[in-house]
Amino acid sequence: MLCLLAVEEEVAQVVRANLERAFPSWRFETATSAGELKGWAGRNVDVLVLSRFLPGEDPVRLLKKLREFFPVSHVVLLAGAESDAQRAYVRAAKELGFTGIVTGRLPGDRPYTIFEALREVEKELEEERTMEELTPVEIPPVKKERGMLVLVAANKGGVGKTTVAVSLAVALARGGVPVALVDYDFASPDATAFFGLKGTPGVELLAGKPVTGELLRRVLVRARPGVDVLPGPADGAVPPFRAGQVTEITRELLKMYPVVVGDTPAAYVVKPWLKELFGIAEYVLAVVDQSRFSEHNVKSYAAKLLEAGVKPERMGIVLNRFSPRLASPKKVENWFKEALKGRAKAFPMVVAVVPSDWEAHVRCGHKGKVVGLEDPSAPWHRLAERIAAAARHEYRPVKRSFFARLFSKS
Repeated sequence: MLCLLAVEEEVAQVVRANLERAFPSWRFETATSAGELKGWAGRNVDVLVLSRFLPGEDPVRLLKKLREFFPVSHVVLLAGAESDAQRAYVRAAKELGFTGIVTGRLPGDRPYTIFEALREVEKELEEERTMEELTPVEIPPVKKERGMLVLVAANKGGVGKTTVAVSLAVALARGGVPVALVDYDFASPDATAFFGLKGTPGVELLAGKPVTGELLRRVLVRARPGVDVLPGPADGAVPPFRAGQVTEITRELLKMYPVVVGDTPAAYVVKPWLKELFGIAEYVLAVVDQSRFSEHNVKSYAAKLLEAGVKPERMGIVLNRFSPRLASPKKVENWFKEALKGRAKAFPMVVAVVPSDWEAHVRCGHKGKVVGLEDPSAPWHRLAERIAAAARHEYRPVKRSFFARLFSKS
């Protein structure tokens, strides 16, 4: 059990020593600034204890970003003694869906002290673990002789699948990892349209022909620095591929690029060639629109992914339109767990949380822009870094100047 104590330096050691005595089976680590805290983002932190007095960032602003950094961690907030600032902080925390709020000077106002808050968390974690003894998914590294195939899936349209695929591809390329982005959604090639390539001859030029790297290079289009797109068919019709040819094309691309990102059609179960692709994919990102998915939807979705050939141990969840007023990331993970019970040895984790202002992504998508990559703490960077590591590539996101950020088109 890993508990991260994000508290000011002057109390960090005292808090840690007292909690280590009270919870001897837990492992405690400390972060004494907002910068250090963000360095833990994306890691498997079971419990996060966050002080309002943590230096480095406005406390309410940090609260608003917290679920992006730690989507499924149990959070305990230390709000401090009563004051106008404390009351504003507690009010903001409750609006954001946080419930474990300790008030007063440490150990906190009785009866809800920091010890009681963590005992409640301990009970919740024990209940979660008794649901099913599954291990969390870790992205397996690929073999050195080929690239890594990452597919983005959804069981309905309009949930942000294409935007996730494009954002990930651009993030990887900006971090120094060359990417091929393939529009496998032949009937509705939205990734192609995103970059303004609609009507450009694409994958249909490959149908029925011997698949070679030379032929692929003639069809690929450089859409952004480091991002080559294999456009969907110009007329939106599924090309007359021979059996297994889509997989052949993909395998050839995996010889040419360290990462291939694929945008897939929503009706994936009825596509036999897509089932082949899911079978060879190193990682499949299941996009869940939090505002449109119920518990039943999520469980049905997980079952359909299994039917489509997705290996549970190679699955991650991207939670879209995140709002604290809706199902928590932990609940979404548990719904996947329940659907996979008895059918898998691992369960997918929420690997990225995209805030509820998704419309900003959609508006910019129509202009061929990717939102959020200028923010070094954006979820795309953390996800891209994990994928780059599995692809055996170093991820080095470019830090841009103020004017570059202001006038950037991507």
